[in-house]
Amino acid sequence: MKTAIFCLVLSMMLAGCNAADIPPAQIPDVCRALIGPIKYNTHNKMSQRYAAYLLSLDLKQRNRIGIELGCPQYR
Repeated sequence: MKTAIFCLVLSMMLAGCNAADIPPAQIPDVCRALIGPIKYNTHNKMSQRYAAYLLSLDLKQRNRIGIELGCPQYR
């Protein structure tokens, strides 16, 4: 539960993040802060990776930031 709350808060903070506004020297720091992609599932409620609809949107947005920044762990 703590991880989900942390991810939710992190995704809300990063929601206004635009990759064009970040200087290239700071991108590795942002990538390290993201840790890595969070795997989730919205189809099977019995899955250990099941995320409700709103949480899945936050996780998708957080993962999209890592992809757009070109973080190596998101490739």
